[in-house]
Amino acid sequence: MKHISIILLLIAISIASLAQPNRKKNPNRQEQLEKVHAVKVSYLSDRLKLTSKQAEQFWPVYNEYESEMQEIRKKYFQKYKDADKKNDEVARNLIDDNLDFQQDALNIKRKYKERFLSVISSEQLVKLNASEKEFNKLIQHRLMKKREKMQD
Repeated sequence: MKHISIILLLIAISIASLAQPNRKKNPNRQEQLEKVHAVKVSYLSDRLKLTSKQAEQFWPVYNEYESEMQEIRKKYFQKYKDADKKNDEVARNLIDDNLDFQQDALNIKRKYKERFLSVISSEQLVKLNASEKEFNKLIQHRLMKKREKMQD
């Protein structure tokens, strides 16, 4: 329970720094992302109950995996960042590109499955997927709360 409290505190601090206005103009953006990543590392390590040996082998693989996933996300979202999604042709392309994005993400997950399983157990890999979703929901929830407070 103590670990969870510490993790939630770190998440709150990181989210508060991320939810500042004018993120594009914020020179500390990279630093803020690194803080969130550190919280994520702590959160996932705790949830997966990684041994020190596992953690030493797991994190380099996970960081490569996460980097590839971020790259395809960035590519997908950048393409439609300023697009008029009300245009039928753009909307159709968006649908197809979203399916391609999902397929690319699935391919990356398949590619890393064996690498993960050489370091962690299958139960831990299942827990990793669930814990990533939980962490993302926590981040989204905190950001929404922070934005609501800023609007008041």
